[in-house]
Amino acid sequence: MIQSRLSSLTANPGVGKSAAAARVVRPSSWLWIPYIWLFFTSTRALSTWLSGHAEGAGQVDYSGSAADSVLMTLLMLIGLFILNMRREQAKRILARNKWVVALFVVMVVSILWSNFPAITFRRSARSIGTLVMILVVLTERSPQEALRVLLQRLYLVQIPFSIIAIKYFRAVGVIYGWDGVEEQWIGLSTDKNSLGQVAMCSGVFWIWQLFRDWTRKDQKRDWKRIGLDVMMLILTLWLLRGSKNSHSSTAILGFLVCTALLIALQFIKNTSAQTKRIILAMAIGATLLAPFAFLAFQSFNESPAQAVLEATGRNMTLTDRTLLWTDVINNAKKHPLLGVGYGAFWVGTIGYEMYPL
Repeated sequence: MIQSRLSSLTANPGVGKSAAAARVVRPSSWLWIPYIWLFFTSTRALSTWLSGHAEGAGQVDYSGSAADSVLMTLLMLIGLFILNMRREQAKRILARNKWVVALFVVMVVSILWSNFPAITFRRSARSIGTLVMILVVLTERSPQEALRVLLQRLYLVQIPFSIIAIKYFRAVGVIYGWDGVEEQWIGLSTDKNSLGQVAMCSGVFWIWQLFRDWTRKDQKRDWKRIGLDVMMLILTLWLLRGSKNSHSSTAILGFLVCTALLIALQFIKNTSAQTKRIILAMAIGATLLAPFAFLAFQSFNESPAQAVLEATGRNMTLTDRTLLWTDVINNAKKHPLLGVGYGAFWVGTIGYEMYPL
């Protein structure tokens, strides 16, 4: 969608600008609306914040909350007002992403056959609200700069305050297992996995920001900004590490993979003939060594995938997730065409049967 928006800008005379000019265009004040939406959806609902405790932060309130509904509805209405002022840009983006539009249409229509129409309605409306916020960002004069500013504002709040909550406001930032001994860091999020997702995305963002600030050619390096990037990256890595008995292996692995991709893309960004030769030589070398690596793993009775998973503390069943997938597929086969309604799979009879497993 971001690429579609950027393409639409350059394809229309009088609208597009040079890449250098687009990078310095500051987003409008309307960007605070998606920020508020993203903050509450990536941390905790307003009703949970008003309760003041981490307990129950990860529990789903199927009946909904009046405070959450009022806040999200208000933000959505403001977002629609903004898009009405930018209707031509929004139409171009939606026209270039017809399958996304079709997906949201199916979400809404699934209310007709949902086992829990009220839940499907609320979750469909929330998803449509997310689409509205995305369009608000993409219809800014410089979508990439707007996205950068939005994420920077978000992580400058979430990462430091999550650390503060974990260390000094433990009733907010830490929860404990059933035995009351094993602690889990949750920061401003609802559970350790949600915190891991935030830390993973934050780490990738600050590395991208660091590359951007270090290699910018339009002006001298801003060492204050580079220092901020490094400091935030260090804080994010500390948060991603988690406590001794509680960390998200998936988030750590995702961060490492995304970081490797960023470094690779940065390396080939300005490809020269010499760089192309190096990349080609590495690809040929990897191809030639692949059979020997396979034989080495076979000699130890272990596959590459198994080695990677075991390095993250998991096994080939992904901590019994593959068993869960089998049960999910068997239940999904009972409603192969229309399903049970958007957001209504894990509630009701199916949920009651699945949770004990």
